[in-house]
Amino acid sequence: MQELSQPRRMLMPTTKRPDPVAPALILTPQDRGQALKAWLKRKDIPVSDFAAAIGIGRATLNRYIAGTKDLATAEQSIADRLLQAMGISDGEAWTLLSIPEDNRRTFRSFRPPPLGHGTVTRTLSDIRLEEPLFGSVALPAGTLIRVSHEGPALEHSVVRLPDGRLYAASAGVIAEGEQLGYLVSAHFAIRLTDAEPLQDQ
Repeated sequence: MQELSQPRRMLMPTTKRPDPVAPALILTPQDRGQALKAWLKRKDIPVSDFAAAIGIGRATLNRYIAGTKDLATAEQSIADRLLQAMGISDGEAWTLLSIPEDNRRTFRSFRPPPLGHGTVTRTLSDIRLEEPLFGSVALPAGTLIRVSHEGPALEHSVVRLPDGRLYAASAGVIAEGEQLGYLVSAHFAIRLTDAEPLQDQ
């Protein structure tokens, strides 16, 4: 009795994905993400390893790479760790990722010069609000807030709640979450196009 031969599985040739290429001109968060992706590929650094070095989840790093989150507006603490993990100077990273001038106050590291900007500003952090701040102080998304990590307790502290939102707690109020510091100042621009048109009397 002859055994029936099993049909042979066909092995399909695999096509290698082309290596990511940094955009020639970086204008958008997506371009910035592609530039970082190309840099990681050139350095042969896996995304998961880089995310671990920064101390953020791979999903969060993927959002930066995809451009759904803009690297230029990353919190100062994340930018500091990212720059340290890259091992290049703040200035080189600004050029590589085309970080706008307005964002360089927060997209910098605390490493000593010439790599970073030193520890003079370590007690202060600037945070660009991606969502409105609520609580004892209400501020719209897009506002740049400055928080202090040291010194005397001020009237309002800023807390990152477990759901990721930022909450301003007045003195004496305890909010569960990550204490980011005491609110020092807020800077935001009012776009005239959003304002009510002036009426002639």
